[in-house]
Amino acid sequence: MPYADIYGITSARTVFRGTLRYPGWCDTLKKMVELGLLDLEEKDWSGLNFQQFTDRLIGFQAQDIRPKVLSQPKGAVAKALDLPVDSPILDRLEWLGLFSEEPLPLTHGAPLDILTARMLTKMSYQKDERDMLVMHHEFVATYPDREAYITSTMIDYGIPGGDTSMSRTVGLPAAIGTRMILEDKITQPGVLVPVTPDVYEPVLAELEQLGISFTEKVRPL
Repeated sequence: MPYADIYGITSARTVFRGTLRYPGWCDTLKKMVELGLLDLEEKDWSGLNFQQFTDRLIGFQAQDIRPKVLSQPKGAVAKALDLPVDSPILDRLEWLGLFSEEPLPLTHGAPLDILTARMLTKMSYQKDERDMLVMHHEFVATYPDREAYITSTMIDYGIPGGDTSMSRTVGLPAAIGTRMILEDKITQPGVLVPVTPDVYEPVLAELEQLGISFTEKVRPL
C-alpha cells in the first residue's frame, strides 16, 4: 500500500471509501440509465415535447394506443421501469420536466444532450447560490513505537457567479500537474498516481494559495 510507505506506517488496516449522496440519488440515476437518458446515439427529435421524448425512450410511438392503465405518462414509465406509480423516483423525473408538454431544447442529438440541456435550465445555480464540498479522511496509523489517529478535512465553497467548488477542486489539481509536466518538474513517464511527495507537495502548496486546503489533526492512541 503506497500510503504506508510514504508515511512510514508499519501496517495498514482496511480502507473504506465512499461518497455521501442525498437519499434516493443512486436509485434515481440507475433508473435514468435504464430509461436511456444517458444514451449517446444521436437521433432526430424534431417536433417533439418532453412527454413525447420520454414516450420514445420507453418504446411508445405517436400512433400507439396506450392501454387504459398507462393513460398517464408516469404510469407508462412506471411500468417500463418496474416502479410503483407513486414512486419518488417518478416524482423527481416529473419535477425535472420529463412528462411535460414543453418543446425539447434540441431537435437533433443524443438523449444525454437533451438531459444535459434540461438540467442546465432547471438546476443551474442562481445568482447568489454556491456549492459546498466536504472531504474527510480518517486514518489509524501504526508506527514502530506508537499508534495515531489522523484526520484530514477539506471544506470548500464555490464562488457565487463564478466557478463551482466542484470544478475548482477537480480542474485545478489537473491544471497544476499539467503545468508541472510542461516545466519538467514531473519527468516520470506514464500514468502516475500522485502519492509521492515530489508530486503532491507542490500541488497542495499551490492549491492552498488558491484557497483550497486541508486541516489535519493527529491524536495519539
